[in-house]
Amino acid sequence: MKNYSVSLIATAICGAFPFGLVPLAEASVNLINNGDFAIATQTPPAGGNDATTIGGKLEGGQLDYNVSATGWANGQDGSGNLGYTLIWNNDGTGASYANNATKLSTANGVDHAQLWNLNNGGVSSIPLPSGYTGNILGADGAYEVGALTQTVKNLVVGKTYALTFDYAAAQENGFDGTTTENWKVSLGRDEADTSVINSTTEHSFFGWDSYVHDFTATSTSEVLSFTANGTPGSTQPPFVLLADVQLDEVPEAGTYLAGLFVLLPIGITVMRRLRKPQPVA
Repeated sequence: MKNYSVSLIATAICGAFPFGLVPLAEASVNLINNGDFAIATQTPPAGGNDATTIGGKLEGGQLDYNVSATGWANGQDGSGNLGYTLIWNNDGTGASYANNATKLSTANGVDHAQLWNLNNGGVSSIPLPSGYTGNILGADGAYEVGALTQTVKNLVVGKTYALTFDYAAAQENGFDGTTTENWKVSLGRDEADTSVINSTTEHSFFGWDSYVHDFTATSTSEVLSFTANGTPGSTQPPFVLLADVQLDEVPEAGTYLAGLFVLLPIGITVMRRLRKPQPVA
């Protein structure tokens, strides 16, 4: 009996369907608008503190105070203060302005906010996630905490969607002590929490960690919400960072089963052809 290698059969099947199961399932589409916060623009507040710029380039600022990010909204805390949620732009060299010695201007003052980094006496830099070219968003989890939100549309009720993002922890410059940080996340009525990052060394950066959570849509339009959580308090500002937010539909198991039913007859046909006696030359 002749033996036929799996690779030979696989090659024949792939020749028939060079793109795998593409004919059976559409490519996944990220439903998040501006998930890398790359579309961030300066929005000078009337009579307030303008966003920080370097050489004419936007370094960053406080979301919805002097900087806006398409698709995202910065909520208020229980006292009506705008969330202490900041954006640091990519400096164009593959790094973040979060490593700059310049402080961001916020509603609380000019040159007010900065994370500890190697340029201001911190013990580590603030890197970007591997392969990431967007901007970084950060929020204080113990001071003027407001929810970061985006309304996600074009959902299918009952479908499962995978939310993925990168998160990390840092500390505001000028403050000391160890901290903990994490994000509280919700999509509609479904809630989840990331693992807590224990920042065991003050003036440091910890991360990046990747997070994945499956949500089931209960409406065609849902509000995605991120709320920073940190301890011990505002005297050791615990900043939790966010990057590369994506929401993709999870393919149903039936999609793959359908693919197998289509490919199985092809495999059987290939086997039969390979087993057919060949004429002797």
